[in-house]
Amino acid sequence: MTGTLMTLILFAFMIVMILRVVKLYGRQKKNQKILDLLDLVHEPDKFFPAAETYVATQKDSEFRAKGYVMKLWGDTLYEKDEDFRKDLEALDLSVLIGDLSRKESGYDLNEDSFFYLYMAIPNRLYYRKNSELMNLLEVKMETVSDQLSDTLLLAMHQAAMKLYENKDDCGKEFFRKVLDGDYGGYRYSRNMIGIYKNCITIMLARIYQNEGNQEGFDSLADDMKAFSEKRLGERWLKELDVKLPEESEAKSEEETEEKESDGESK
Repeated sequence: MTGTLMTLILFAFMIVMILRVVKLYGRQKKNQKILDLLDLVHEPDKFFPAAETYVATQKDSEFRAKGYVMKLWGDTLYEKDEDFRKDLEALDLSVLIGDLSRKESGYDLNEDSFFYLYMAIPNRLYYRKNSELMNLLEVKMETVSDQLSDTLLLAMHQAAMKLYENKDDCGKEFFRKVLDGDYGGYRYSRNMIGIYKNCITIMLARIYQNEGNQEGFDSLADDMKAFSEKRLGERWLKELDVKLPEESEAKSEEETEEKESDGESK
Protein backbone atom coordinates (compact mmCIF):
# COMPACT_ATOMS: atom_id res chain seq x y z
CA MET A 1 0.00 0.00 0.00
CA THR A 2 2.83 2.36 0.90
CA GLY A 3 4.61 1.58 -2.38
CA THR A 4 1.44 2.31 -4.35
CA LEU A 5 0.95 5.62 -2.51
CA MET A 6 4.54 6.68 -3.21
CA THR A 7 4.09 5.80 -6.87
CA LEU A 8 0.94 7.95 -7.06
CA ILE A 9 2.71 10.87 -5.34
CA LEU A 10 5.66 10.64 -7.71
CA PHE A 11 3.32 10.39 -10.70
CA ALA A 12 1.38 13.47 -9.53
CA PHE A 13 4.64 15.34 -9.01
CA MET A 14 5.78 14.47 -12.52
CA ILE A 15 2.49 15.68 -13.98
CA VAL A 16 2.82 19.00 -12.13
CA MET A 17 6.40 19.45 -13.34
CA ILE A 18 5.42 18.64 -16.94
CA LEU A 19 2.60 21.19 -16.80
CA ARG A 20 4.98 23.82 -15.40
CA VAL A 21 7.48 23.16 -18.20
CA VAL A 22 4.74 23.39 -20.83
CA LYS A 23 3.49 26.66 -19.29
CA LEU A 24 7.01 28.08 -19.15
CA TYR A 25 7.66 27.12 -22.77
CA GLY A 26 4.43 28.80 -23.83
CA ARG A 27 5.38 31.98 -21.98
CA GLN A 28 8.85 31.99 -23.53
CA LYS A 29 7.32 31.80 -27.00
CA LYS A 30 5.02 34.73 -26.23
CA ASN A 31 7.90 36.73 -24.77
CA GLN A 32 9.90 36.11 -27.91
CA LYS A 33 7.18 37.75 -30.00
CA ILE A 34 7.43 40.86 -27.80
CA LEU A 35 11.20 40.86 -28.28
CA ASP A 36 10.66 40.51 -32.03
CA LEU A 37 8.48 43.64 -31.91
CA LEU A 38 11.15 45.49 -29.96
CA ASP A 39 13.75 44.54 -32.56
CA LEU A 40 11.58 46.19 -35.22
CA VAL A 41 11.08 49.48 -33.38
CA HIS A 42 13.88 51.18 -35.31
CA GLU A 43 12.15 50.28 -38.58
CA PRO A 44 8.84 52.15 -38.19
CA ASP A 45 7.43 50.98 -41.53
CA LYS A 46 7.64 47.42 -40.24
CA PHE A 47 7.10 48.03 -36.53
CA PHE A 48 3.71 49.75 -36.53
CA PRO A 49 1.86 47.27 -38.79
CA ALA A 50 3.38 44.38 -36.82
CA ALA A 51 2.44 45.94 -33.47
CA GLU A 52 -1.10 46.70 -34.63
CA THR A 53 -1.56 43.12 -35.83
CA TYR A 54 -0.15 41.79 -32.57
CA VAL A 55 -2.55 43.62 -30.24
CA ALA A 56 -5.48 42.91 -32.54
CA THR A 57 -4.88 39.15 -32.64
CA GLN A 58 -3.30 38.38 -29.24
CA LYS A 59 -5.89 36.55 -27.13
CA ASP A 60 -3.84 36.52 -23.91
CA SER A 61 -4.79 39.76 -22.13
CA GLU A 62 -1.45 39.97 -20.31
CA PHE A 63 0.59 39.78 -23.50
CA ARG A 64 -1.83 42.04 -25.33
CA ALA A 65 -1.05 44.63 -22.64
CA LYS A 66 2.69 44.07 -23.19
CA GLY A 67 2.03 44.70 -26.87
CA TYR A 68 0.37 48.01 -26.06
CA VAL A 69 3.40 49.01 -24.02
CA MET A 70 5.57 48.37 -27.08
CA LYS A 71 3.16 50.42 -29.18
CA LEU A 72 3.40 53.28 -26.69
CA TRP A 73 7.17 53.13 -26.95
CA GLY A 74 6.98 53.36 -30.73
CA ASP A 75 4.41 56.16 -30.51
CA THR A 76 6.78 58.06 -28.23
CA LEU A 77 9.84 57.60 -30.41
CA TYR A 78 8.09 58.64 -33.62
CA GLU A 79 5.87 61.34 -32.11
CA LYS A 80 2.57 59.66 -32.97
CA ASP A 81 0.79 61.58 -30.24
CA GLU A 82 -2.79 60.73 -31.20
CA ASP A 83 -1.93 57.03 -31.33
CA PHE A 84 -0.21 57.41 -27.95
CA ARG A 85 -3.44 58.69 -26.40
CA LYS A 86 -5.47 55.82 -27.87
CA ASP A 87 -2.96 53.14 -26.89
CA LEU A 88 -2.63 54.52 -23.37
CA GLU A 89 -6.41 54.36 -23.00
CA ALA A 90 -6.45 50.76 -24.27
CA LEU A 91 -3.67 49.60 -21.92
CA ASP A 92 -4.91 47.48 -19.01
CA LEU A 93 -2.32 47.73 -16.24
CA SER A 94 -4.10 45.29 -13.92
CA VAL A 95 -3.23 42.26 -16.06
CA LEU A 96 0.45 43.21 -15.95
CA ILE A 97 0.46 43.37 -12.15
CA GLY A 98 -1.55 40.31 -11.16
CA ASP A 99 -1.50 39.07 -7.58
CA LEU A 100 1.38 40.79 -5.80
CA SER A 101 1.12 38.43 -2.83
CA ARG A 102 2.50 35.62 -4.99
CA LYS A 103 6.26 35.08 -5.16
CA GLU A 104 6.23 35.48 -8.93
CA SER A 105 3.44 37.94 -9.57
CA GLY A 106 2.51 39.42 -12.92
CA TYR A 107 4.56 42.46 -11.97
CA ASP A 108 7.67 40.36 -11.38
CA LEU A 109 7.21 38.68 -14.76
CA ASN A 110 6.45 41.98 -16.51
CA GLU A 111 8.92 44.34 -14.89
CA ASP A 112 10.43 45.01 -18.31
CA SER A 113 7.12 46.55 -19.41
CA PHE A 114 7.04 48.77 -16.33
CA PHE A 115 10.57 49.93 -17.11
CA TYR A 116 9.20 51.46 -20.31
CA LEU A 117 6.18 52.93 -18.54
CA TYR A 118 8.09 54.35 -15.57
CA MET A 119 11.44 55.25 -17.11
CA ALA A 120 12.06 54.92 -20.86
CA ILE A 121 8.87 56.58 -22.12
CA PRO A 122 8.92 59.47 -19.59
CA ASN A 123 12.60 60.11 -20.34
CA ARG A 124 11.84 60.38 -24.05
CA LEU A 125 8.86 62.65 -23.40
CA TYR A 126 11.10 64.84 -21.26
CA TYR A 127 13.56 65.04 -24.16
CA ARG A 128 10.69 65.95 -26.47
CA LYS A 129 9.41 68.54 -23.97
CA ASN A 130 5.95 66.99 -24.26
CA SER A 131 4.42 67.74 -20.87
CA GLU A 132 0.89 66.91 -22.04
CA LEU A 133 1.63 63.26 -22.78
CA MET A 134 3.84 63.05 -19.70
CA ASN A 135 0.89 64.16 -17.58
CA LEU A 136 -1.47 61.70 -19.26
CA LEU A 137 0.96 58.88 -18.54
CA GLU A 138 1.34 60.07 -14.93
CA VAL A 139 -2.43 59.96 -14.44
CA LYS A 140 -2.56 56.43 -15.85
CA MET A 141 0.30 55.17 -13.67
CA GLU A 142 -1.10 56.86 -10.58
CA THR A 143 -3.95 54.30 -10.66
CA VAL A 144 -1.48 51.56 -9.66
CA SER A 145 1.02 53.53 -7.55
CA ASP A 146 -0.37 52.22 -4.24
CA GLN A 147 -0.02 48.63 -5.42
CA LEU A 148 3.54 49.21 -6.59
CA SER A 149 4.66 51.43 -3.70
CA ASP A 150 7.44 49.00 -2.69
CA THR A 151 8.98 48.70 -6.15
CA LEU A 152 12.34 50.16 -7.08
CA LEU A 153 11.00 51.28 -10.44
CA LEU A 154 8.37 53.54 -8.90
CA ALA A 155 10.98 55.08 -6.57
CA MET A 156 13.29 55.61 -9.57
CA HIS A 157 10.48 57.27 -11.49
CA GLN A 158 9.65 59.59 -8.61
CA ALA A 159 13.30 60.63 -8.35
CA ALA A 160 13.50 61.10 -12.13
CA MET A 161 10.47 63.39 -12.04
CA LYS A 162 12.32 65.59 -9.53
CA LEU A 163 15.13 65.87 -12.06
CA TYR A 164 12.79 66.65 -14.96
CA GLU A 165 10.96 69.30 -12.91
CA ASN A 166 14.09 70.62 -11.14
CA LYS A 167 12.54 70.05 -7.72
CA ASP A 168 14.18 69.52 -4.31
CA ASP A 169 17.57 67.84 -4.84
CA CYS A 170 16.54 66.57 -8.33
CA GLY A 171 16.67 63.01 -6.98
CA LYS A 172 20.41 63.17 -6.26
CA GLU A 173 20.37 61.55 -2.83
CA PHE A 174 18.21 58.65 -4.03
CA PHE A 175 20.36 58.07 -7.11
CA ARG A 176 23.52 58.06 -5.00
CA LYS A 177 22.03 55.53 -2.57
CA VAL A 178 21.09 53.14 -5.37
CA LEU A 179 24.58 53.33 -6.86
CA ASP A 180 25.96 52.62 -3.37
CA GLY A 181 23.81 49.47 -3.21
CA ASP A 182 21.24 50.82 -0.77
CA TYR A 183 18.06 49.47 -2.36
CA GLY A 184 17.46 46.23 -0.47
CA GLY A 185 14.06 47.32 0.82
CA TYR A 186 12.58 47.57 -2.67
CA ARG A 187 11.02 44.97 -4.93
CA TYR A 188 13.07 44.58 -8.13
CA SER A 189 14.32 42.08 -10.68
CA ARG A 190 17.95 41.05 -10.35
CA ASN A 191 18.03 40.73 -14.13
CA MET A 192 17.12 44.42 -14.48
CA ILE A 193 19.24 46.02 -11.76
CA GLY A 194 22.24 46.51 -14.07
CA ILE A 195 20.14 48.53 -16.52
CA TYR A 196 18.62 50.54 -13.66
CA LYS A 197 22.06 51.47 -12.31
CA ASN A 198 23.30 52.46 -15.77
CA CYS A 199 20.33 54.78 -16.30
CA ILE A 200 20.69 56.22 -12.80
CA THR A 201 24.39 56.86 -13.44
CA ILE A 202 23.51 59.13 -16.36
CA MET A 203 20.79 60.88 -14.39
CA LEU A 204 23.18 61.57 -11.53
CA ALA A 205 25.77 62.77 -14.05
CA ARG A 206 23.21 65.21 -15.44
CA ILE A 207 22.74 66.62 -11.93
CA TYR A 208 26.52 66.94 -11.46
CA GLN A 209 26.75 68.56 -14.90
CA ASN A 210 24.10 71.10 -13.90
CA GLU A 211 25.92 71.77 -10.61
CA GLY A 212 29.31 72.12 -12.26
CA ASN A 213 30.56 69.27 -10.03
CA GLN A 214 33.40 68.02 -12.27
CA GLU A 215 34.80 65.62 -9.68
CA GLY A 216 31.44 63.93 -9.22
CA PHE A 217 30.87 63.82 -12.98
CA ASP A 218 34.31 62.33 -13.68
CA SER A 219 33.71 59.58 -11.11
CA LEU A 220 30.87 58.31 -13.33
CA ALA A 221 32.59 58.77 -16.69
CA ASP A 222 33.92 55.22 -17.16
CA ASP A 223 30.54 53.62 -16.47
CA MET A 224 28.83 56.07 -18.84
CA LYS A 225 31.33 55.37 -21.61
CA ALA A 226 30.71 51.63 -21.30
CA PHE A 227 26.92 52.15 -21.33
CA SER A 228 27.15 54.52 -24.31
CA GLU A 229 28.28 51.61 -26.48
CA LYS A 230 24.78 50.19 -26.18
CA ARG A 231 21.80 51.67 -27.98
CA LEU A 232 19.93 52.34 -24.73
CA GLY A 233 22.93 54.12 -23.21
CA GLU A 234 23.55 56.21 -26.30
CA ARG A 235 19.90 57.29 -26.34
CA TRP A 236 19.80 58.01 -22.57
CA LEU A 237 22.84 60.28 -22.85
CA LYS A 238 21.26 62.14 -25.75
CA GLU A 239 17.88 62.52 -24.07
CA LEU A 240 19.43 63.94 -20.89
CA ASP A 241 21.97 66.01 -22.81
CA VAL A 242 24.90 64.56 -20.90
CA LYS A 243 28.25 65.16 -22.58
CA LEU A 244 30.98 62.57 -22.12
CA PRO A 245 34.50 64.01 -21.54
CA GLU A 246 35.78 63.41 -25.10
CA GLU A 247 32.62 65.01 -26.51
CA SER A 248 33.15 68.10 -24.37
CA GLU A 249 36.83 68.31 -25.36
CA ALA A 250 35.99 67.90 -29.06
CA LYS A 251 33.38 70.64 -28.80
CA SER A 252 35.85 72.99 -27.06
CA GLU A 253 38.49 72.34 -29.71
CA GLU A 254 35.94 72.98 -32.45
CA GLU A 255 34.89 76.26 -30.83
CA THR A 256 38.58 77.30 -30.48
CA GLU A 257 39.26 76.53 -34.14
CA GLU A 258 36.22 78.54 -35.16
CA LYS A 259 37.40 81.54 -33.11
CA GLU A 260 40.90 81.31 -34.61
CA SER A 261 39.41 81.05 -38.09
CA ASP A 262 37.24 84.09 -37.44
CA GLY A 263 40.29 86.01 -36.20
CA GLU A 264 42.30 85.16 -39.29
CA SER A 265 39.46 86.17 -41.58
CA LYS A 266 39.35 89.56 -39.88
